Amino acid sequence: MDVPVKLAEAFGLDHSEVSHLSLKQMIEVGPEADRIYTAASQLKDFDNLPCALVINGKRRWVSMSGRPQFDRDGSFTGYRGFATDISARREAEDRLAYLAHYDPLTELPNRNLFNKTLARLLARQRDDKLISVVYVDLAHFKEVNESHGHRAGDLV
Repeated sequence: MDVPVKLAEAFGLDHSEVSHLSLKQMIEVGPEADRIYTAASQLKDFDNLPCALVINGKRRWVSMSGRPQFDRDGSFTGYRGFATDISARREAEDRLAYLAHYDPLTELPNRNLFNKTLARLLARQRDDKLISVVYVDLAHFKEVNESHGHRAGDLV
């Protein structure tokens, strides 16, 4: 498969730098790629399947759609399809997922991630294993920030 000019441009590359690559060489290994490979191995259509493409170490997320093509004798000749760059959307989704579990200032796990992790541990807990939780309550922490500044609060 010849790499489309627009795909090369999305990676900030000249078409001649990537024209030798096949789609299989660009798709990042993972569950997203597995769905495309499964559909392709069964010569089935696929629509809007997200996957990561990697060229020269640079990753872009695309949504791919494809249809198998056959010649007059009914022999499979390849896929025809298109890809839509969804990198900005995927990065925004990843950022939201991160913010749901980490404090943006300290980058430490937040209460939500703590609760999920603890629930997962308790669900897997066996009688022969103990689980310990250490809880540290910083009383009057707001006063530290207000009287000594946020940098001092960060250090605490």
